[in-house]
Amino acid sequence: MRRTQSRESMSQRLSRVREAAKQRKKERFTALFHLLTVEALEAAFLSLSRKAAAGVDGIRWMDYAGNMKNNITDLHRRLHQGSYRAQPGRRHYIPKSGWKTTPARHRLAGGQDRPVCAGEKS
Repeated sequence: MRRTQSRESMSQRLSRVREAAKQRKKERFTALFHLLTVEALEAAFLSLSRKAAAGVDGIRWMDYAGNMKNNITDLHRRLHQGSYRAQPGRRHYIPKSGWKTTPARHRLAGGQDRPVCAGEKS
């Protein structure tokens, strides 16, 4: 029950920020970091696909979920300390006819980065 309430409140907060940004297009928002709570990161992680491919660091959803509380808490601490650094995305290619390949549109984030990336999309 708590998880649903946290998701709703995060969504409501983000929609208020969105509305303010639409109304005051030239204003810079400098105090949004308080929205990155442990609950918000946890909700972002749980919204990810459990069947997604492993990221650049080789961590799959189930690997990260095995120690989710500690992983999310550590990620939250590093974000707020400023010591978090996103890993480069893993590039993957789609095979085409013959020997040609085409780069995929999206890069795969590492397992540690996925809650942050998912939170950006909410």
